[in-house]
Amino acid sequence: MLTRQRPRRAIAPAVQAFSEQYTDAVFVKIDVDELEAIAEDFDISAMPTFVAVKGAKEVGRVMGANKDAIEGLVKQHL
Repeated sequence: MLTRQRPRRAIAPAVQAFSEQYTDAVFVKIDVDELEAIAEDFDISAMPTFVAVKGAKEVGRVMGANKDAIEGLVKQHL
């Protein structure tokens, strides 16, 4: 269980910084252990997974704690 938490914890400060920098985007953190239906709805199979949603439709996804890819996803869909 600890190895699964490390990437999420490692990327958390960067995601927090993105949420402060890109104020036109809404960042939502979901505990998929508590909200399993959300994980199923978005086909989440790895942690962390970042999903970009626009108009109730998925427009992009990053699996893993890749800071550059996450920021690219945000920039692409602002």
